[in-house]
Amino acid sequence: MKRSCKLIHSPPHNGFIYPIVFLLALMFLTVTSASIHLYQNHQYNTDLHVKKIVIDTLFQSGLEKFGHEMKQHQEPPENGETTYFFPDGEVIITYVRIEERTYFLQLSILTKDGTRKNLNRRYETKI
Repeated sequence: MKRSCKLIHSPPHNGFIYPIVFLLALMFLTVTSASIHLYQNHQYNTDLHVKKIVIDTLFQSGLEKFGHEMKQHQEPPENGETTYFFPDGEVIITYVRIEERTYFLQLSILTKDGTRKNLNRRYETKI
């Protein structure tokens, strides 16, 4: 007794299906690999952006505290160094008075994850 298969038979392709499947799989892997690489770059750039925001925040907080401290002095000091501690890191300000209420500041910012940034700035205290 002979069994006949009642499935739909496709016409012979003479080996043409393998190259098409191979190209489709290659395109899928290329797109997936590129997406993973873009995601890793995005994570790296986001981490750098967050570090920059933390440094900018420490910079602004340090300048504000320095200005507030200098306002309280009747006779502002000629030069010195002061350190401010914040939750995200610390700011060391070395200052030299160049005019009556104008200072040259060297700020050294150190974040809690170890990133260090040195900045120079001319700063005028308000009366």
